[in-house]
Amino acid sequence: METKIPKYRNLKNVEKKEVILAFVSILKNLSLNDKPLVVNATSRTITTNPNITIEEIQQTLGVQEKTKLDFIRQLYIRSGLKLLKELFPDDNILNMPVISFEENGQTISLNY
Repeated sequence: METKIPKYRNLKNVEKKEVILAFVSILKNLSLNDKPLVVNATSRTITTNPNITIEEIQQTLGVQEKTKLDFIRQLYIRSGLKLLKELFPDDNILNMPVISFEENGQTISLNY
């Protein structure tokens, strides 16, 4: 009996954007205490809700992150494997798209 060895691969450019859009979709659907976490989000920018403070995020979710930027970055890291499995269930993807997050007021830029 022949054992099939799973193939591992990197994401294609179009697939990277698909992963990022799936992550943005998660953010759009998150709310804390009946308030949306983000008020606007695209594949390049996320505008967080000014009515939600990092202290509210820490208390409600029991997280230690010190800024909204850190919270969103950690959420991306923690949701990575799940996103890849949902989007590409039959593939063994080696890595998540690398994103740098940059905060300017309530807006977080995604650079990839």
